[in-house]
Amino acid sequence: MYTTRILCPVILAGGQGKRMGEGAPKVLRDLGGKPVIQHLIDLFVTKGLKPLVVVPSKDSKVGKYVKRQNLTSVEQKVPLGTGDALKKVVRALDGSQELFLLVVPGDAPLLSASTVDKLCLASKVYKWVVGVAYMENPRSLGRVVLKNGKFLKIVEFRDASSEEQTIKLVNSGFYLIPFPEVIPYLDLLSCDNAQGEFYLTDIFNLVAKSEEVGIVYIDNPMEAQGVNTPEELEMLKQYVRDSRVYR
Repeated sequence: MYTTRILCPVILAGGQGKRMGEGAPKVLRDLGGKPVIQHLIDLFVTKGLKPLVVVPSKDSKVGKYVKRQNLTSVEQKVPLGTGDALKKVVRALDGSQELFLLVVPGDAPLLSASTVDKLCLASKVYKWVVGVAYMENPRSLGRVVLKNGKFLKIVEFRDASSEEQTIKLVNSGFYLIPFPEVIPYLDLLSCDNAQGEFYLTDIFNLVAKSEEVGIVYIDNPMEAQGVNTPEELEMLKQYVRDSRVYR
């Protein structure tokens, strides 16, 4: 129904990654011989797509790296959350175009071509799509709440109730978002939450009140694993070594 739209990948790489400690920004840490973010860039390039990348600033290490890849970047100088990052992206787009924004976190290097295909396939039925995965130990990932098997809301871990924290269905951070339809929802975002940030996930919670949000189940939950701590980076390195996952 909606697949005639142009697909525009968006990589969110504007976060500070404070929990990684000293050293390179988390998206520039080495994984399997190349930076974490390069795995995503290579994935999209092999599909004939040039991603738009949100960076802390064009003069930052991430900004300079993205420039060397001949990619377009959008600055998010103040880290006010993923919702704010998407606001910056939308302002940089041509409002006359109908697009699907394929939004992914810059620290999720194991995103696969098959998952991208599944997200895009879902656009035949839904305008708004969220990738989800079951995890035995979801840790601090956002939980996905269903009602009668359909999407109800995403709750960030810090804002979740004790009951919601027991949910093992997690938000992967991979989204398909229609542009320009997303614009009015961005204006409704609030930072009244545990982290004081604008959550991109709140867009889907708002949409779900009036239309159905599609969910795509990701076969390999490791695709949803981000790099927020040195321990998580080491876990991904071990996974790559064991499974020989290289792009």
